[in-house]
Amino acid sequence: MSAAGKIQLDGVNIDYKSREVLFSIVASEGESNTSELREVTGFGPEIIKYRFEKLRSAGLVEVGNPERKPSGRMGPTPVTVTGKGEQVAKNGFPGKNEGETLADRLSRLERRSERYEDLREEYHRMRKEKNELEGRVEKLEERVEKLEDWISLGSEKEQ
Repeated sequence: MSAAGKIQLDGVNIDYKSREVLFSIVASEGESNTSELREVTGFGPEIIKYRFEKLRSAGLVEVGNPERKPSGRMGPTPVTVTGKGEQVAKNGFPGKNEGETLADRLSRLERRSERYEDLREEYHRMRKEKNELEGRVEKLEERVEKLEDWISLGSEKEQ
């Protein structure tokens, strides 16, 4: 796996968005389309179509032709996972997480989600503590100013 999260599969760079699209198609019982995947992944239609091409080039999906709607506009582009695509999704991509199944991936993502929530809580706790410390620093600065004023008055009286 490269630093950018890409995996080489049959000479095609499969990035994390492509993997996300593939896993989403498999989770939709092996068939989906651009509209459904946009809802599931949050990716725009052009990103999804670009990933379709990458996945098709690697032999993981078959991409159909969109049907023309009565309005004249094109409908969503359909896609079906291939046997190879199912195997890759089931057994994992070669590379860093080779052998990782969908269940393994879900478990790993759940652990990350829990860790994220823990870090989020810690962040809010530390932010509150920072604000409290800043308030204490302001009070101490005011006291220092008063002390400096008092010292300065005392030294003026001595002169």
